Order: sequence, then structure tokens, then C-alpha cells
Amino acid sequence: MGSSDGHVSIIICIGSNEPDATIRVRRAIDLLGTTFDIAGTSDPYPTVPAPPAPADGAPYANAVVRCRTSLLPDEITARLKQYEKTLGRCPEHKSEGRVVIDLDLVVYGDVVCRKSEFQSDYFQQGYMKLSEKSHR
Repeated sequence: MGSSDGHVSIIICIGSNEPDATIRVRRAIDLLGTTFDIAGTSDPYPTVPAPPAPADGAPYANAVVRCRTSLLPDEITARLKQYEKTLGRCPEHKSEGRVVIDLDLVVYGDVVCRKSEFQSDYFQQGYMKLSEKSHR
């Protein structure tokens, strides 16, 4: 999915299990727009916790975002980690079962970077919504 202008299509998955998760996911989408050319988003949608999270844990809000960028995968991942910190994610949250915000590069061009996430129900739900929007 590369192009002559040096930009590639990427897909990022966003998630949060905080009480205001939908708001947090929307803020993350806004922040992504400061670096990436957003080509489409699913609206935030509710999902149940997926392993390794406990099944009885807090519900999640997720979204899937398609962007275009000239950055390389390592640069994108570094930027996503920076955005997680900006949006309030701290290392100690993991041991508390909190996901304040999670931003993952799932697809880069034609390469699936995170196969287990790509195959997960929570990602596929948003990916299908994103595909539906782009075919309208």
C-alpha cells in the first residue's frame, strides 16, 4: 500500500478501560491527527476484556484508525508510546489492571505487525466498521 509520494497506509488500534474510555479514545484520535493524515476511523465501540486482561475486568472502548504517513514502523511506535504518556498512561497502571490508553500499530502497508491483535474480536469489530465506512 505504498505510494509514489512515499506515504504508506497504516492501521492503529486504540483502547481504554477507564470509566471515561470513550472520551479517552476520542482524545487519542485527535492527537493522532496532529502527526498522521487520518483517512478513516471507526467510532469508539464497547468491547469485553480480552486476554491477558481478566474476563471480569472493566469493559473497554476501542477504535480503529486508518492513517497515511511517511514515518517508518519504529518511528510510528515511538510516537504512539509518546502519545500514551501524554494521555496519562503510566507503567504502574498495568499491575493495577488499568488501561488508561493503549495505541498499537497493527498494520503497516501490507504487513500485519501484530498478528494476534489483528485476529482479535475487538480489533476485527472496528476493522469491519472502518471498512464499511470506506465503502459508502
